[in-house]
Amino acid sequence: MKKLNAFTLTELIIVIAIVGIIAAIAVPKIGRWINSTKVRQVAEQLTADLQFAQGLAMEKGSSKVKIYSDRYEIYAPETATTPIKSITIDDTNISLLSNFTNNEIKFRRNKLPITGGTIVISGYGVTYNIVINNIGGRIQLKRL
Repeated sequence: MKKLNAFTLTELIIVIAIVGIIAAIAVPKIGRWINSTKVRQVAEQLTADLQFAQGLAMEKGSSKVKIYSDRYEIYAPETATTPIKSITIDDTNISLLSNFTNNEIKFRRNKLPITGGTIVISGYGVTYNIVINNIGGRIQLKRL
């Protein structure tokens, strides 16, 4: 008589329990990772759009980025009344905050901002700063 090679019920239950424990640990971490990725994506998009506004200032003579808590708009020239680009943040847990006068970043033809400052992007316990240097015009993204 041949002996059958198979798993016992006890072995199967132990394997299923181990897989369940690993899944219980991994799923919340994946959720946090997804949320922090959303915040990073907004911060990177805003950084790229600020650089875009710098280029528009060179082309049109000036530009302005108006920051709201849930969106931002790009105008060129800065006196324009209709935005060239308007981005709304769909996730209500992510917010923008700036320390610029009237929440407006204005760029001159030479791509330098009129004043320097910081924009804070925060949500889900993750915070990014975009620092705009008025001396060299450098736009730098930092995670806090």
